[in-house]
Amino acid sequence: MLTPAPAHAADEDVTWTVRTAPNAYGKDRSSYSYGVNPGGRAEDAMTVANRAGSR
Repeated sequence: MLTPAPAHAADEDVTWTVRTAPNAYGKDRSSYSYGVNPGGRAEDAMTVANRAGSR
């Protein structure tokens, strides 16, 4: 059985970011936090940006 090797980051600056997306919950939030009743639903989003090669 073949097992894939883990990915390793290059010895360079981080070129990607992950953050909360601006929406009805606000913008520039530092985290996610919800209060949902049983059977309820919450929808949210996050933005992932890969800035490699944009320098």
